[in-house]
Amino acid sequence: MFNIMSGVLADEPGRFGPLRVVDAAGRREMDCGPACLGASWLEPAFLVEGAPVRPGPLPAANYLLGWLVAAADRPDGHVLMAGLGSGAGPIALAAAFPALRVTVAEIDPAVITLARMHFPLLGHFERQGRITVLAEDIRDTVRRGDGGPWSIACLDAFVDDEALDCPPDLLDGLHGLADDLWLNILDWEDYTATRRYGELLEDRGWRPAWRMPIHDGDDDAMAGNVLLGTRKLHRGRLRHLAPFLHLPHPRTDRLHRDLQTIIARMLPW
Repeated sequence: MFNIMSGVLADEPGRFGPLRVVDAAGRREMDCGPACLGASWLEPAFLVEGAPVRPGPLPAANYLLGWLVAAADRPDGHVLMAGLGSGAGPIALAAAFPALRVTVAEIDPAVITLARMHFPLLGHFERQGRITVLAEDIRDTVRRGDGGPWSIACLDAFVDDEALDCPPDLLDGLHGLADDLWLNILDWEDYTATRRYGELLEDRGWRPAWRMPIHDGDDDAMAGNVLLGTRKLHRGRLRHLAPFLHLPHPRTDRLHRDLQTIIARMLPW
């Protein structure tokens, strides 16, 4: 289960289109058509009972570092996430914060099966009771209050290539169950979409506090993601955030530099 494989690892039908898992350029990713559902670097590996598990916990998309920033001041909290994808986000959170619990609602069972098969750290953290994956719509999770209340709810599921699944009834249902809310918004320099979602949050009784524009680590261009959250963050404390120092590797050093760039460029709402 822990061997590195190359090329196409899986091609399976999914609820929203064909799913493919691929190893390329040092990373493993899950795709659904043109959309990448998540990717992790194969190295550095993560040791489980002395055996190296690959891919490791380092996410290959910089926007997932924003979830680490959002959770940093509640490292012993409970996160609710909409959308599993490859599991790169929940895996990164669980590996970075050993006392944190993550519940994920994923509506496509095929996505869950492939994530468990090809991103084995997901299964490891599930067996530890650190990650719980529910095969259902997040609206049903919130309606039941299953596992809540949550310190943070992270919405990262899309109804098409660009529209975040963030309906008013879900925002209403999260009141009293989630202390804070974070959205992954596909956006670029003008923040048009970010402002639209911020207004939606305000209409449903949430108060946006911070936005995190995500920059590409190579050329400092916008990566196309803005994380918008209601949690009040403290930039000074976040400058000490270095979650993967136990994994010595050049890629870990790069991740920490990218993380500090995100923190430095956070903007109050």
